[in-house]
Amino acid sequence: MNMTEASSPKILIWLDIHLCENIYNSFKKHQNRYQVGEPLPPFKNRYPGVLESVIESVKLKASLLSYDAIEAATHYYVHLAKSQAFLNGNKRMAVVLTDMFLYLNGLELQKGWFDLADLTLLISEDHTNNVGEIGEFVVPIFRKIIKKSNSSEK
Repeated sequence: MNMTEASSPKILIWLDIHLCENIYNSFKKHQNRYQVGEPLPPFKNRYPGVLESVIESVKLKASLLSYDAIEAATHYYVHLAKSQAFLNGNKRMAVVLTDMFLYLNGLELQKGWFDLADLTLLISEDHTNNVGEIGEFVVPIFRKIIKKSNSSEK
């Protein structure tokens, strides 16, 4: 079922710094095991306060504007792709953290997160539009490519 056919999904779980650290370290471990991509530095070696700011600003804006889970995921994704919170791997982590946020909220990308590679690159290199404008563009895309996860339909 496409999200266009479903009601607006509620946010059940928010990202926080500890959850982001666990996701980051798990991704880093699997990436190292399979020797795929450029290595990620330790989680603690990131730009201080940037990730925390992204997490809190999306949560605050979502509560003020009554975002559903797809809108919140979109804004996490865009902010993370643009923020440069990490010394390396910002685009990868934007996709991975967004994918995990969706999963924790009973949603998933229809074809997996590989589909976001080109979009993530475009967003990270967009120096014309601000984060809000990019988010407005991406929300309808996310509504088309996100579905309820099979595990949430049982």
